[in-house]
Amino acid sequence: TVGVIALAGLIVGWFMTHYWNREVILFRRGFSYREGSFVAFMRYEDVISIRQQAEQFSYFGGLLRRTVYRVTLKTDEDEVIVLNNLYRKMKDLSIRLEIAVTQSLRPRVVAKLDAGERVLFTDSLLMSNAGLHHDGRDLLWQDYKDVSVKGGELRIVAGNTDAWYTIPLEEVDNLRLLVELLREHQTNEVSA
Repeated sequence: TVGVIALAGLIVGWFMTHYWNREVILFRRGFSYREGSFVAFMRYEDVISIRQQAEQFSYFGGLLRRTVYRVTLKTDEDEVIVLNNLYRKMKDLSIRLEIAVTQSLRPRVVAKLDAGERVLFTDSLLMSNAGLHHDGRDLLWQDYKDVSVKGGELRIVAGNTDAWYTIPLEEVDNLRLLVELLREHQTNEVSA
């Protein structure tokens, strides 16, 4: 009996140390990602997209609230890293990761735009030097009016105050970078 219990304890202990141990450590130029005994070191410049999702759940008539986070990182090597509430301080971690990845991505995206290329931000929304493009529709910068993030959606408004494009936030790659670039075009158009 003691041998069986000891064997079960060893198996459970091995499982816990190899699969349960999870951590992300942020550095100035990258981060380490640990899942059990697997450890990977990533540079921010290796990440090509970050998608975030946060849902708030209420229990017992609103007495208990819980926010569930999910951050999906894609690298230039087609690796996908998913971070969720198994990691501590997920809210802070997601914000810091988003800022670091955006700072790394920004020069590359701006260089692509300056070279005349189009940059994909959702499955169907592209940005170019001329404006935004979605399913054969074009919104030129002179017709673009505003961008807002409200109610879990990204909303892009054309000059006639109609919503030209609306999409749930969790379907947008590099949301912070997209909003920053759109706000820059908004201020450029206002000052022009």
